[in-house]
Amino acid sequence: MRAYQLTGGTPGADTQPPTVPAGLRATGTTVDSASLAWNAATDDVGVTGYEVYRGTTLAATVTGTTYTDTGLAAATAYSYTVRARDAAGNRSAASAPLSVTTAPAPGTETLLSQGRPATASSTEGPGFEPALAVDGQSTTRWASAEGSDPQWLRVDLGTTAALSRVRLDWEAAYASAYRIQSSADGATWTDLATVTGGDGGTDDIAVTGNARHVRVYGTQRATPYGYSLYELKVYGTPGSPSPTPTPSPTQSPTSPGSWQAGVAYAVGDQVTYGGNGYRCLQAHTSQPGWEPSTSPALWERSS
Repeated sequence: MRAYQLTGGTPGADTQPPTVPAGLRATGTTVDSASLAWNAATDDVGVTGYEVYRGTTLAATVTGTTYTDTGLAAATAYSYTVRARDAAGNRSAASAPLSVTTAPAPGTETLLSQGRPATASSTEGPGFEPALAVDGQSTTRWASAEGSDPQWLRVDLGTTAALSRVRLDWEAAYASAYRIQSSADGATWTDLATVTGGDGGTDDIAVTGNARHVRVYGTQRATPYGYSLYELKVYGTPGSPSPTPTPSPTQSPTSPGSWQAGVAYAVGDQVTYGGNGYRCLQAHTSQPGWEPSTSPALWERSS
């Protein structure tokens, strides 16, 4: 009688790996930690856990879809990927890498946006003006017109600054997808961060770059309503104030006259635009795109 040895795996053994975790994103940073979240993977039998890698080093194995990495250095960029595992030990391919920068050490950044002129693509109505998202109050908010994408909210920092992070405190009408953008002149914009799979609440996003203007550009609403932010907070290190254009003798903001770009307007100044009168609500230097009829945070109609 001859003996035969069977080769190959056990009949019915699970050899199919889980799907690759998608939507890896940062949900918050501190000077020494980075909080991550991702979308759940799927498997023919069941996902039992996730491996979180910092660079090529296994940082942790978790059963849920969130993880906070601690003991990090301040103001430092780290790269993360995530793999899913099943009960048979099969591992998915690594997720797309995510770069996360920890916050600067205390004392090295400044809140730049509070009280600065803010404008938006639209406003839901009275009581939801753009300025209410930079007033430092957690009970007031900006809200866009409902049911329309895209929408944006921007703030003029008044000076070119080295940006470090942007914090967004969302109302229930939040963005599931949006971009953080910067601009030197308020006309040409550069993406600093792109967020997909947003879940509302508070987003604290590390950014780098030098800019005077910062914009939240919503591309997908999470609800049938609009976009709404209690607070938009931009942090960084301010530079020298941008020069304020000197009005010419024919551009007198202290007496009623036609609105013009490049004029330093003070609170209470009166102008006319499009046949209507307007009163200045916030001191600012006018720019194209900030016309009184489209900038309710800066002007109110007086006649």
